[in-house]
Amino acid sequence: MLEFIAKLFATERQEWLHAFWQEKPISISKMKTPGGSTVTKVKLCLDICFSIKDGEVVVHDVCLSKRSGGIMGATRTGGHNATADRTGETWTLSPKIGVCKEDLIGWAKAESVLMGGLLRRTMWAKWHNPKAF
Repeated sequence: MLEFIAKLFATERQEWLHAFWQEKPISISKMKTPGGSTVTKVKLCLDICFSIKDGEVVVHDVCLSKRSGGIMGATRTGGHNATADRTGETWTLSPKIGVCKEDLIGWAKAESVLMGGLLRRTMWAKWHNPKAF
């Protein structure tokens, strides 16, 4: 009886992986960078909410990060969250401009199932040792 009540009120544990930079650029519609270049491929810095259930990664939410998490050692809030390899530019992209949230969630779901992928390995590490991140 008590187990039933515990399950009824239990909430699933979720973790946020903050400031995760994509390994490979994603394609977007043409975008002007602050430096004046036009790019169609960018790498983004993302915050990803996930859980692990029955050995599988479940992605709940993805958004553009407000922290830069590692370009030139910067980790402050309000850092850059977009970069274009072709031009070498890095800038802060507004969450309201440029990238569809559903596309980010789709990308994270696809990347999280790749067995050797950096995102999947990072999620597993964060899940087993949340204080290390």
